[in-house]
Amino acid sequence: MAAIISYFYKIAVNILLFIIDLFSQIYHFFKTFQFKSSTTLSPLLQLFEARKLSKVPNHLGIVIYEKPFMLPQLAQLLVSCSHVGIQTITIFDYHDILSKNMIIFESTVNHFTLVGNLQPIKINFCQSSSFQNMMYIKQNQNQNQNQDQDTIQFTLDKNEFKSKIKQLEVNVLNQFYSQKAFIETTRSICSQIQQKAISSNDITNDLVEKQFKQYFNFSDPELLLIFGPFMSTYGYPPWSLRLTEMLHFKSLKGFGIREFVCALHAYADCGQRFGT
Repeated sequence: MAAIISYFYKIAVNILLFIIDLFSQIYHFFKTFQFKSSTTLSPLLQLFEARKLSKVPNHLGIVIYEKPFMLPQLAQLLVSCSHVGIQTITIFDYHDILSKNMIIFESTVNHFTLVGNLQPIKINFCQSSSFQNMMYIKQNQNQNQNQDQDTIQFTLDKNEFKSKIKQLEVNVLNQFYSQKAFIETTRSICSQIQQKAISSNDITNDLVEKQFKQYFNFSDPELLLIFGPFMSTYGYPPWSLRLTEMLHFKSLKGFGIREFVCALHAYADCGQRFGT
């Protein structure tokens, strides 16, 4: 009798799992169909529709390992981020290409912001050479523009939309700056112990995070786009990636508005339980 009950119990469990899997496939089919239908829209209208997703990252991280990469495509990605309402972007430029081409990068970004009728994008280059003073090179600030104006208007398929878009801030890091931050943080804590300002028992996550905040005074990114031959953070500060969703792409080349919107859909659909 027990064997018969066990047999029917297994059958019932298998049927239940089959039904759950079937409904899951149907759900993902309709989600994919819905997104593919939206890709027939114009690029800017796709970005406008992406603003209606259940969640859009406030802080986007971008890791670029490939060398060389096309500055216009990166500039277009920044403008796309501004359209969907992303407020902060941190670019981890592994080979330090951007800081070596500041003027070209600035003019390229300015061109795309003018074409898109957007506010100037503020770019902060974190320089390891002037590490102690945390020198930031401020770029793309138009002195004649009214800083209080945060409403832009753009035309999409003969329909006019108004969207409140705050000024986008971009932080540019490289592997040398991140390594220097780690070294200086460790040195500072060791110095405090040597001077008996703190003891080894006082070293906690909060203390280390407070030290790191001196060099990375911005929040953790909710979404990280990785451009490189394989899935890796390539030295992006790991203490900033505790709750970050990561998506990998082999190259920035060919990464357009459609791919960006697809990444936003993937982020919006992902389940984040935050350790619960």
